[in-house]
Amino acid sequence: MHFGIPRTAPPFPPRQGRRRLRRQPWVRALAFCSGAVLALSAGSPASGSPVYADDRPTAAVSLGDSFISGEAGRWQGNAAAYDPFFYAGDRWGTDLAAWGCTSVGNLCRHSPELESVYGTSYVNGCNRSARSAEIASADLAVDRRFNLACSGAVTDNVYRSSNGGKSFKGEAPQADQLAQVARENKVKYVVLSIGGNDIEFSDIIKACVLEYLKPIQGDVTSPQGERQQGKPVASDTRCETSQDPKLVTKVREAEPKVAKAVDEVRAVMREDGYADDDYRFVLQSYPSVISRGDDNRYGETYDRFFSGGCPMFNSDLDWADGRVVPMISEMLQRVATDRKTQFVDMSRLFRFHSLCSKADTQADGSHNQNKPLPSDTAEWARFLVALGSQGDQQESIHPNAYGQRALGRCLTQVVKDEFPPLSHLSCHDQPRLDYDHILIRRIEPQPER
Repeated sequence: MHFGIPRTAPPFPPRQGRRRLRRQPWVRALAFCSGAVLALSAGSPASGSPVYADDRPTAAVSLGDSFISGEAGRWQGNAAAYDPFFYAGDRWGTDLAAWGCTSVGNLCRHSPELESVYGTSYVNGCNRSARSAEIASADLAVDRRFNLACSGAVTDNVYRSSNGGKSFKGEAPQADQLAQVARENKVKYVVLSIGGNDIEFSDIIKACVLEYLKPIQGDVTSPQGERQQGKPVASDTRCETSQDPKLVTKVREAEPKVAKAVDEVRAVMREDGYADDDYRFVLQSYPSVISRGDDNRYGETYDRFFSGGCPMFNSDLDWADGRVVPMISEMLQRVATDRKTQFVDMSRLFRFHSLCSKADTQADGSHNQNKPLPSDTAEWARFLVALGSQGDQQESIHPNAYGQRALGRCLTQVVKDEFPPLSHLSCHDQPRLDYDHILIRRIEPQPER
């Protein structure tokens, strides 16, 4: 999902030990097969599909939007301070794009295009996190990993160009890129996260934020002479009232689009000679990244914005967590059931590490790159970034480096715990434990429509 202005990038993860990335030649000259889609028998390779030698390198591929590309992977935890030394430093150890710092994290340079952060994907705004993105951090027994996902992508950007797919940020449709990868490699895993931008989830959150950030009621003095912090203007309108009808419509409209995206992946793989059981295909949902109202460590004051970076009313936080995220997850699970694809529910993965949660904390002056805030007590999502402060606005409200590693750990367990390929699962964090302590559970499939 996209919270900012886009900025061209190869989908390959960067190689280690190089200062600069070079654009892969096949991305500039990607060839794909146009024409009518062949009618394929379910689960079988296309008639006349190519036969490959078994010595191709094995691979895992991620497709979709910002929640799997690695948006916000620049950050490990959050830190808020109003100090010029803070902004010139490593942001108390949270900014992985800081380099050349002093031993205590001061006087740094900041380069999001570092090979260890977003690499050249920062140029077009796909923001593929090189080390922490789910497909990069998961412990998978493969030779190569391809992150084809791109921040801001919608379902149209996944489809093959021959079937209505559209290029995005200077890159070919993701299914066309997948076709090339599947020919040159033996793909074992395909993971898809898509639909959030079709639903315009970021616009819904923005509406909630703007409702909260009405003109500040100035600080007042209590009868005891104490200064009291300004609060949001009281209002009868809430996101639940203004945005819920739009949500229902958008989720209904997105369901067949996501189903088509799944079909497109299957079609590409069959055309490249894969049977459905030759690889594992996972459709995953989105984590709820902001705490509920009763779990928010900030009151309904402007401190919730300036310090916490989670400016929404309690009722809207509850609506987002209890209504929006579950509705999207249920829709995605129905698609997985209908298309006979494995489903992984990520909606509760950040339950005890969500933004502004009472169970967690931000980094402070005692932390730096050599002594970062540990993931067991950190927030796993990027807070809302004010214009011109830390990093890019489009990183806001996304899993940060810690959260992405939690997603990767979930995928690891899905694969290594040998759950059946069509099982439906959910991943959960644990309070005061790091991302290596993710729990996984079987869940019942959603009924087909």
